[in-house]
This record gives sequence, C-alpha cells and structure tokens, in this order.
Amino acid sequence: MTGEGYIIIHGPLAGMGPVQHEAIPFSEAQPSPDGEFWRCKRPDGSRRCFFAPPPST
Repeated sequence: MTGEGYIIIHGPLAGMGPVQHEAIPFSEAQPSPDGEFWRCKRPDGSRRCFFAPPPST
C-alpha cells in the first residue's frame, strides 16, 4: 500500500517473463466483504475490479 493506493506485483510464471506492477488508486478499490484482497480480470487480463480489506484502525 502507498499513500495513493495499492500496488500489485505480478511475478513471472516459473521464473520466466517480466515482473509487472499495477497501481490501483484507493478510489478504484472496493471494500472486501470477506476481508481478503481480490482482483477480478477480463478475458484479456485487464483489471475489472479490485477488493481490499477495510483499513484497520
């Protein structure tokens, strides 16, 4: 988590391929009903939705 949102790091499969970083602003994150992180994707791999646990106080 950063001051602006979340960063997802997509690692290479079996050590092959590039490492990718995806920034998700807080305004695009939805509250997670089960307290877990979830990233939904479209068939092309682009992000459809992102759920994050509520911040702890």
